[in-house]
Amino acid sequence: MNRGLSTAQNHAVSEQLLAKALCGSGALALRQNDFARARVRFGQCLTLWQQLNDVSNVGLAQFYLGALDLLSGNLEGAASHYEGALDLLRQAGDKWEIGSVLGNMGFASLFRGDLPRAQVQLHDGFTLLQQVGEQVFSGVILFGIAYIQFLQGEGGRARIDMQEGLRLVNEMGEKPFFVYGMIMLANVLVAQEPTRAVRLFGAAMKLSALFGAPLPPLVQTMADQIVDTASAQIDPSTFSASREEGHAMTLEQAVAFALEVK
Repeated sequence: MNRGLSTAQNHAVSEQLLAKALCGSGALALRQNDFARARVRFGQCLTLWQQLNDVSNVGLAQFYLGALDLLSGNLEGAASHYEGALDLLRQAGDKWEIGSVLGNMGFASLFRGDLPRAQVQLHDGFTLLQQVGEQVFSGVILFGIAYIQFLQGEGGRARIDMQEGLRLVNEMGEKPFFVYGMIMLANVLVAQEPTRAVRLFGAAMKLSALFGAPLPPLVQTMADQIVDTASAQIDPSTFSASREEGHAMTLEQAVAFALEVK
């Protein structure tokens, strides 16, 4: 009997390790914009966690699938996965996990155009993450909070909060998130400061290539908006020159430029 119990326990442990490895592989694929591989890996780890009846990790797998849908532009799918994840993770009571899900739910609501819901979700997520001292995703959530401020006509406040988010993310060395924030900041600035926005865009595209982290579809859409808006305000030669100025920046110069207070 003891041998049978030990075998069962060892099997469960090996299944848990496999599930964690699959989720880790999926997360790496997601950062590389390999959405097909990420979806397979997240689906596999979700199935294993369900078989192990691990409620918390089932919720995390749902969270990963939501992030995949969000970055690929499937906002309805993202919202559905996040709602399922939130129900499960609230049972476990982990503030970091709940705050992260709420933050991502806020981005899904933001890009679906539901600003009141997005404000509540982003604020609640930010508050929980601040309570546990989390910095990286707190900074990312500030991008969303600032973007709502921008959409509501509070451009000055939006710039301050966006740059604070960039500072937090940069301090933790999360360069792909920093690039996403640069694109969002450029969107905030492009109507009033098109040449500066295009420099930010050029720098962001340079860093994206440098880090081997191409822009996911959701962020690429925002980058395209910068190009369209700026092109309507400045002549092609000024646009090209500004973009090349940004592209020529070193990492340190790009960070300093993005955080520069004017």
